[in-house]
Amino acid sequence: MRKVLGAMLGAFVSLGCVLAIDPPANIQSFISASPPSAPPGAQLLPIRAMSMQVSAGSQIAQAQFRTDPRTPQAGQLVYQAQSTQGPPDATQPVYPIVPSVQIATNPELIYSEQDFSSPFWFNADYLLWWVKGAPVSVPLVTTGDPNVGFPLTNSAGGIGQAGTRVLYGNSTAGFNALSGMRFTLGGWIGRDRIWGIEASGFVTQRQSNQFIASSDANGNPPLYFPAFNVSANEERGLPISDPLRLFAGDVTVRNTIQFGGYEINALYAATRRNGFNATVLAGFRYMQLNEQLQIHNLTTDLLFSNITVSDDLFQTRNEFYGGQVGARLGWNRERLSLQLTGKIALGGTRQTTTIEGTTTQTELPGGFAPTPGTFNSGIYAQASNIGQRSTTAFSVIPSLDVKLGYQITPRLRGTVGYDFMYWSNVVRPGNLLDHNVNQTQSPVFGSGTLVGPAVPAPQSANSGFLAHGVSFGLQLSY
Repeated sequence: MRKVLGAMLGAFVSLGCVLAIDPPANIQSFISASPPSAPPGAQLLPIRAMSMQVSAGSQIAQAQFRTDPRTPQAGQLVYQAQSTQGPPDATQPVYPIVPSVQIATNPELIYSEQDFSSPFWFNADYLLWWVKGAPVSVPLVTTGDPNVGFPLTNSAGGIGQAGTRVLYGNSTAGFNALSGMRFTLGGWIGRDRIWGIEASGFVTQRQSNQFIASSDANGNPPLYFPAFNVSANEERGLPISDPLRLFAGDVTVRNTIQFGGYEINALYAATRRNGFNATVLAGFRYMQLNEQLQIHNLTTDLLFSNITVSDDLFQTRNEFYGGQVGARLGWNRERLSLQLTGKIALGGTRQTTTIEGTTTQTELPGGFAPTPGTFNSGIYAQASNIGQRSTTAFSVIPSLDVKLGYQITPRLRGTVGYDFMYWSNVVRPGNLLDHNVNQTQSPVFGSGTLVGPAVPAPQSANSGFLAHGVSFGLQLSY
């Protein structure tokens, strides 16, 4: 504001000095008339003009100003001044006001053309987004009737067995809203503000959801890991807790997510007219989605007095690299603004999956552990699917951003917005699970030597990822 007032004062002083040094005879007023020859394509912005008066002794000069919307500087003069001598209809041009003089002629112009009168801008947005929940493609935890199969087989808790009920799995595990931050830095290149560049990046918090189930010291309620036992060719359940088979224990299943990305775009101002502007953009986009599915189990053998702890980890990392194109439409009215940005990115998603599993068995005081030690084998993570694998899939990422803004000061704008983004062909941890298990390869639950099919096998089903939510931000222009 001080710069604006300073520019206005400078223009007044300059005009007053000209008149004081060599005022024309019998000047009655100093007013604007029709505009001079303007550059090709120049148009006058139809906003309220500002009038000024400057005293030069007993003389008074008055001028009115308009602006050319294609000139980025707020208030660049395009009208010359004329004076009236003698009768009001006798006019002749004198003392033209130099067009290069810079002056803020109207506060409305400062607000409505702020995006283009300032060559640089910086945005900081707080994000509150919701994401598509984590798919869990197989049943992971069940309860059932301990009498089923007792005492010869571990059929209790198996899918399809009498009394079996799924407690977790075969569903989608939702997440609460994710908080995040987004920062944007951009600027126009050259005095005409036609070409520009903009870079933006965001990241969300790391968030988890979890399922916990446990029994009492006697093994109630009964809990099981359901799986299709390929050796027995039957649906069975591996006991977590079972009062008849004398097991007590607990299980925790945790899903974790975090994602973010960045982009850099070239900007082209296609049109700016009467408070409306349209910008075309094209550039590069990078996205990253990191997720984990962890299964932790502790089971106490009440008969032999030992503890078995198993941990399965299914981890995915999706990285998108691609080009994108889009458009941004803006509308300004005094202090209010509305901005709509649509983009579509095409490229490849590098999918990296990691499966790990461990089982540790220890004896309690006075107890017995059949296979003491730690082994690289879990429940659903066995030697047949443990390891890291990578592949690349073609992906499309369309996105939409709507922002409503309010100009707090000539250089500071507050915004509230809505964002939507979809990412095709990503791999998620719950899609890595295989319901078929060959326990012969487990040193704890089998002999440690694989006999029969090598399952669980690596899975690679793709799915889509969706994120949407609101944003609250500030934009600083300078």
